[in-house]
Amino acid sequence: MPVTKGTTTEDFYPDRWLKGDDIPEEGQYFRVMDVTAEEIGEKKEMKLILQFRESPKELILNKTNAKRLEALFGHDPNGWIDKRIKIVLDSVTYLGKTSLVPRIFPKAPAQKDEATIKAELGYDENKKSEPDKVIETPEGSPY
Repeated sequence: MPVTKGTTTEDFYPDRWLKGDDIPEEGQYFRVMDVTAEEIGEKKEMKLILQFRESPKELILNKTNAKRLEALFGHDPNGWIDKRIKIVLDSVTYLGKTSLVPRIFPKAPAQKDEATIKAELGYDENKKSEPDKVIETPEGSPY
């Protein structure tokens, strides 16, 4: 089977982890779907992992990102589920190499529940129809 033009190795060997290359320059909004813990790396260090509704890729939380989530939403990682976060790019230097990494933005975006979103869009459960109006949202926002 020939490989089609535009295909990359990423198509065959997708990376599980969210990296700086996956985040647009202006940042991106995500809704946390789940928080798990897993042994990561050669040292088998236990790390928290975020899963998102908007992406199959997961984010391994370093201490900085974990502390930012804790400051935003509390000490219990289960309390982070269904919260909207913005991930931005941050430049870090490690072992003399500078790279862009995903960083949790230190201010929480507006948290809207499903009922609020439906009300803003004019959705009527009884009508079972499309919303009557469209509300503009920031680019990259899941709402």
